[in-house]
Amino acid sequence: MALKPDKKVSVISKDSVFEGNFFVNGTLQVAGKFEGTIKTSNQVVILESGRVKTNLNAQKVIISGTFIGNINAGKIVKLTSTGKCIGNITTPVLNLEKGALTKGDINITGSEKLDVNKIVKDSYASTPGFDSLTGKNNNQSSKKTPKKKNKKSKKK
Repeated sequence: MALKPDKKVSVISKDSVFEGNFFVNGTLQVAGKFEGTIKTSNQVVILESGRVKTNLNAQKVIISGTFIGNINAGKIVKLTSTGKCIGNITTPVLNLEKGALTKGDINITGSEKLDVNKIVKDSYASTPGFDSLTGKNNNQSSKKTPKKKNKKSKKK
């Protein structure tokens, strides 16, 4: 993926191995191997030759190589046709090209950090139930039926 020339770009080149903490103001492009902590307020681009193992927080993440760890993206995660990912992904937008591989939980948050569980449950609860479609009164099923008293047999 081509990057705009006016952006600040830090590069871990193809034949490089980096282990540790990497804090970058701008874009991090990984063509080599990285293991540790990455912190950026912008984007991380993992090229096809890139191998990354970390938990990642960034605005944009583009994976064409291999990624192991969890991703929390503010704007978008894109796995290209050569991208491979093991880990959980949380993002408002997920773009998977044909051929991309991923394993883990995927949480699509919308444009903001939203409580997805609450939104989905509220949406489900706001629609009519089966009883309204069949004409049955839902209140009848919730009424308790009186219990029959068992008569005790008398011994002689």
